[in-house]
Amino acid sequence: MSEIEGRQNSNDNGTAGAGFSWDSQSYMNQPGAQPQPGTQYGNQPGQPPVEKKKSILPLIIALSVVAVVIIGGAVAAALFIFKNTSSGIFGVKEQSLELSETSVVTLTEGEEYTLTIENFDELDKGQKIKWESADDKVITVKDKGDGTAEVTAVAEGKSAVFITGENLDKKKGYVVKFDVEKEPFEYVGKAWETSECVYYFPDEDSLCDFSDYSDRYSYGPFTLTETDANEAPWRITDYVPSNGRFFCIDYTPEREIEYGKENTFCDEYEIWFGLSKKGNLYIYDESTGYTSEASEIDIKDYDKSLSDEASIEAFLDDHTMGMFNYTFGYMNLYGSKFDTNDAFHDNTRLLQCGDTIYTICDDGIYSLPVSSLGTGSGKPTKLNLTDNNVSYFATDGEYIIYAAGNSKSDVDLYIYDPAADADSLLLKDISCMHIAFCDEKIYYTEFWDGIECYDLATGNTETIWQDTVGAFWADWNYVYIYDGCNWLMLDISAGYVNNGYLCRGRSYECDRIYALEDNILTVGYDSSNQSIALHGVDFAGNEVNLSGEYYGDSSDTYCLACCGTYAYFLAYEGESVVAVDVTRGSSADVYLSDYGLWYANEMSVVDNRVILHVYDSSGDDGYVEVDEYLNIKGIPELPHSIDPNGGSEAAYLF
Repeated sequence: MSEIEGRQNSNDNGTAGAGFSWDSQSYMNQPGAQPQPGTQYGNQPGQPPVEKKKSILPLIIALSVVAVVIIGGAVAAALFIFKNTSSGIFGVKEQSLELSETSVVTLTEGEEYTLTIENFDELDKGQKIKWESADDKVITVKDKGDGTAEVTAVAEGKSAVFITGENLDKKKGYVVKFDVEKEPFEYVGKAWETSECVYYFPDEDSLCDFSDYSDRYSYGPFTLTETDANEAPWRITDYVPSNGRFFCIDYTPEREIEYGKENTFCDEYEIWFGLSKKGNLYIYDESTGYTSEASEIDIKDYDKSLSDEASIEAFLDDHTMGMFNYTFGYMNLYGSKFDTNDAFHDNTRLLQCGDTIYTICDDGIYSLPVSSLGTGSGKPTKLNLTDNNVSYFATDGEYIIYAAGNSKSDVDLYIYDPAADADSLLLKDISCMHIAFCDEKIYYTEFWDGIECYDLATGNTETIWQDTVGAFWADWNYVYIYDGCNWLMLDISAGYVNNGYLCRGRSYECDRIYALEDNILTVGYDSSNQSIALHGVDFAGNEVNLSGEYYGDSSDTYCLACCGTYAYFLAYEGESVVAVDVTRGSSADVYLSDYGLWYANEMSVVDNRVILHVYDSSGDDGYVEVDEYLNIKGIPELPHSIDPNGGSEAAYLF
């Protein structure tokens, strides 16, 4: 075997094998090395053929694949590092946010909340973050520039805050949801005071209602329901805008004391709380008919309960006025038989004497049977009396006293007997501004200074009072006088002796008085605040406001009527009628405009029915009836302006 063959078939350590030895390969790769005879480079002439070497191409390909894999991995690693470390040559990085809150946030109206990006300091400083509200009517959001935003709850509802930025990871959504609830209406352990009442809630199940003006103290359970302006009465929505909140309290007292007497039957009524956006609270009490602004007070001043017998006894000891614990009784026998009339007012009053109604019209006194009232078939008949102008009249249920003359300050006084259909002259040339008729005695004023008494039995006239008279009233026992500031009464049985002042220092104008058992009712006008109210005074000198204050003027004091347990008067310059339950001290009112009318100028009671003389916007007049629920309907039989030739056909309004 040749030397070359031996080298081809052995490796460097003497082990047989095929191919290049690592020494030959290393060598061949040395610089300047020449190919040896018998290699793959070719056979020499005359030499025997030698075996061919295997190709190195597969090795080269394999090495190339490995290189590609290594290079690809390096590139991927570089991209990963670029993406998560700093800006690269291919663009800006995408960043992720860590928020302080990712669950639903619940807020109440007006509440503020701060939303925070926890990793804000790690973000690219050129990053521009944008905060947006899905519904800014529910919540608003304000970027504070330091990775926080202030969220404000505006109104009840659902919304969300979206956080966006040009470099943020688009695969992630940054949204925080918000639920906004109305602020809870806190009433437990609180008390509110209005100009009429104090309402306080010692616990979540009980309401106490205390009223100074009616000496009312009630206690019991209630239900509170939140509603909206569409369901609330106009008496509260007139004070609270429609975007406010309204709460209705249905209240039926378990126990109630009024005027020093415990009620055996308590009515159910509603109390409305109206809360404006500015936080002002208004209360409308159905039992009083008033809406007043309320201010929160310390409940400790009113923390008592009618469920406590000791507190009831203490309350009764402090409130023993005893006002109006009765019904009107005899007042209903002849309706308005104790009415007076005034000389400065339009004489449209109705009087009932027996079964007949009488009214003064343009040309005298007319009569109408009570049975015809409201039937549409009645026809007033003119009485055959004096030709002088009739200014006012009064009745005791049997006779009618009327004044007639050319002027109201110079009249003659007549008496009319309905049974005989005849009248006779009593007094000449007097100036009576008010008149009362009871127990065969006629009482009248002389220019508001002094009171004269004419005795039908004797025909004598006597001066029983020689001072200012704002208003007066007489029954079988006393003459009651209001002198413009003080209340007093004259004892008839003792010769009109002044028993002393009942009540001093109340300055208002009043023109009508009713004396009812041991109490006095009057409508008074306070010029200092232009308010009118129904007042009561008892024989102990206690005075109470029975109706609360209404806007009015001095003309409203001419009207006062009583029927059943209710007293009625006019307010708002005759454009509204007020009904007051004097046994409870609760009142309500109705505008005549609700019935297409303008104003009323007189009020009467006939056949146990309250009748108003009214005008519409065109100036036409007529009569309407109003009940205790303030429903109004027309009375066509009683037009004021009667056509002398046509009788009662000229009923203008109805």
